[in-house]
Amino acid sequence: MVISIRKVAKLATLLPLFSICASVFADESKQWLFEIRYSIAGISQTIPTQQHNQCLSPAAPVPDISRPGYECRSSNQSWFGKTLVWQVDCSNEWERIQGTGRVNFDKEKAAGDIHLQIINPSSPPEYMVLSVQGKPLGACTK
Repeated sequence: MVISIRKVAKLATLLPLFSICASVFADESKQWLFEIRYSIAGISQTIPTQQHNQCLSPAAPVPDISRPGYECRSSNQSWFGKTLVWQVDCSNEWERIQGTGRVNFDKEKAAGDIHLQIINPSSPPEYMVLSVQGKPLGACTK
């Protein structure tokens, strides 16, 4: 197998990204407390802030935004330095809810946002932004 110098150079530029991701979780799972605030474009109504504890690991690093009736699935996760980006789908039988998330992690906190588009057959599209704030609590409990 022949590996070109160009491929080796490209791999060398990606290695720091993997080490940054690993340093956020230090190769271990951590329990995080997340606070999620919701806002819907054009609606002044206040949606209650959601708080939950979640165990994150290098294999499962995405904060969960699921709510009753809306089971969210994440995909296409990528790290850019200490920032995790992903796609999310919270669709159900009544409406399609899809978007992207971005959270910056460090050892003391996490902060970011998730942008969703909500489409249902009975109203025009709506746009929702979720503000995500988190702090590590320690090792995951089983």
